[in-house]
Formats: sequence, structure tokens, C-alpha cells
Amino acid sequence: MSNRDWLLLFCLALVFGAAFFFIEVALVDLGVLLTVWARVTVGGLVLAAWVVRRGERFPTGWKIWGALALMGFFNNALAFSLITTAQVHLTGGLTSIFITTAPISSLILAHIFTTDEKITIPKLVGILIGASGVAILIGPRALASLDITSIAQLSALGGAFCYAIAGIIGKKLGHLSSGVAGACSLLCASLWLLPLVLVYDSPFAATWTPSAIGAIAGIGLISTATAYLLYFTLLRSAGATKMLLVTLLAPVSAIGLGALLLGEVVTLQMLGGMGVIFLGLAVIDGRLVAKLRDQSKTATGHRKH
Repeated sequence: MSNRDWLLLFCLALVFGAAFFFIEVALVDLGVLLTVWARVTVGGLVLAAWVVRRGERFPTGWKIWGALALMGFFNNALAFSLITTAQVHLTGGLTSIFITTAPISSLILAHIFTTDEKITIPKLVGILIGASGVAILIGPRALASLDITSIAQLSALGGAFCYAIAGIIGKKLGHLSSGVAGACSLLCASLWLLPLVLVYDSPFAATWTPSAIGAIAGIGLISTATAYLLYFTLLRSAGATKMLLVTLLAPVSAIGLGALLLGEVVTLQMLGGMGVIFLGLAVIDGRLVAKLRDQSKTATGHRKH
């Protein structure tokens, strides 16, 4: 990757990781549904303004809007709701580690629903390693009883699975610009959530403290709208396989911000589980294994000479 791509990568990892920090701050005063609805609405309106300013056109036709509505439901409305629900009982850092399982779920779904992305033996090994990392994070006590923490962990994993589903749907939207796809899917998510928000978590009855307003502005402007633009810009220049690095770096950002600004405790169990999941993702990606194989062949060749 170029120096520009590396800079975009670290910026994207930072804004992705910051989302978990902003969510924790918002949840002090706001409910889950209101936090998610405000996030997608702010992000969607900002991206829509970006699209209009650039003179781009919004898509027409029921078929494309149907795909955008599904994308908004799985990638934003449902995924964000599950992740934010998890953060009621889990720290942002721990939640972010669970989200790193999204590529594993994507691989399984792609094997089932596509013809060009099948699971190979090395990728299967990577999936099993990643699953072991999740087991380390959840811990042995969850196997004995299902408590509220276990449910929160499953909620975070559900959010990651929704991202994987959205990845399959997103292949149908490749012809749209990042701004258009992001704005439309986020605004669709806002419409999905609006009835629930009005009934169960009305914005008119909420306590809009300065910290809550700041958190919503941060998560909407930085970790949603800006993240969308950075993501698709990097996707076009660096390619899909390189985007796996974002998944690895975002938890580092989330854990660092949580520890520095919120005083969250980083445990050995968290670090161990994260390390095993990262190893599984590296095996799935294949580049690290290929590099080690090449180095081994080179070393063997030198010894022969």
C-alpha cells in the first residue's frame, strides 16, 4: 500500500474505534434505540448533504432502493442496535474485540451464498482459531450459566454477524458512490428505527446533556459519516483484502481510548482472546502465512548454497 493508503488506514481505524467511546458516553444519558437512531440520522443527513454538494444523483427504482433498505437494516439499524445493547453491559474495548469476528462470519456466508469465495483448508483452520479466541473472551463461566453478560456478548457477536450479512448485500451496490450508498442506507436505517424510537425511546423525553449531544455529534459526524467516506475511498485504492487490517487495528483504538479517557480496565483475558482472533484472521487472510513460507524457502535455499 502507498503512504497515503496507510494514513487513511490508521485514520479509519481511529474513527471506527472512537465509535465505541462515543457510544459509552451517550449511553450515560440516552437509551439504546435513541442513541442508534440519532447516530444513523446525523450520519445520513451529513452524507446526503455531501452528495448534494458534489452534484451526485440519488438512485431511482424499487430494486436498488430495496437493496439499500436491506443494507440499512442489517448494516446499520440492527447491527448498531445489537452492538450498542452489548455496550450497556460490556466495555467498548471488549465489544470491539467481538466485532473482529465479522470477517469470519463473512467468509462462512460467502461460502454458502457465492460461487467465487469458497472456504479452503487454511481458511477453515483460521475460522477454528478465531472461534477459539471468542471462547477465550466469553470464558468458561458462560458455559455453565447464561447471565446478562453472556447475553451482551452474544449481542455483540450478533452485530458482527449482521455486518457479514450486509457485506453480501453490499456487492449489489458496488456501482454506487460511497457517499450515495452511505447516505441512502443510513437514512433507510433511520426510517426503520423511527417507529420504535417514538414508542419506546422518544427523543422528546430524553435528557439531552452537553456530553450526550457531543457524543451523538461525534459518532454521527466522525464515526459514521466520515468513516463511510474513508472506508470506501480506501477500499477502491487498497483493495478488499487490505481492509482486513482495519478490523485488526480498530479494537486497539477502542481499547486505548477506553483506557485513557474512561478508565476501563484491560484484562489478560481480553488481550489473549484478541490475540487468538487476530491469529485466526491472519491465517484466513493468507498473506502472513505466505510470507512466512517464502521466508522459509529463502532460508532453506541459502543453507543449501
